Amino acid sequence: MKYAVALIAALVLNATANLLIKAAAKGIEETGGLLSGGVLPAARLVATNWLFLVGVVCFGLNLLAYLYSLQRLDISLAYPIMVSGGYAIIVVVARFMGERLAPVQWVGIGLMLVGVWLVGTSVKAGPTPTGPKAAIESADAGPAGR
Repeated sequence: MKYAVALIAALVLNATANLLIKAAAKGIEETGGLLSGGVLPAARLVATNWLFLVGVVCFGLNLLAYLYSLQRLDISLAYPIMVSGGYAIIVVVARFMGERLAPVQWVGIGLMLVGVWLVGTSVKAGPTPTGPKAAIESADAGPAGR
């Protein structure tokens, strides 16, 4: 259960990081653009932008939570769930940040979510043993144990 909670935390942190960095990018664009004054002013601009900095921290925490969840969850289950967070970002951006989505894009998002659901429900529970130790144990079990 705690690994699933870590995966959901990773998803939320990833989505939050993306939204914060998008908001930071909009603010930077209003000042003339990231590289309009050169590399050093650009570095100063992002180093003092709290939206960007909090977004980077969220990405770092996302990586830690995702790493923790992958200790026990199969990546064939965890990754589709993580990817589905991207669709939530699209909906939030379309609703609150003024980006418009065409009807065909909404249909595409729906189809991708169905695909994520199909992949997620077709995975058996529990991690699949891998590596040398698993190969030895499988070989020791003989044909009946495989």
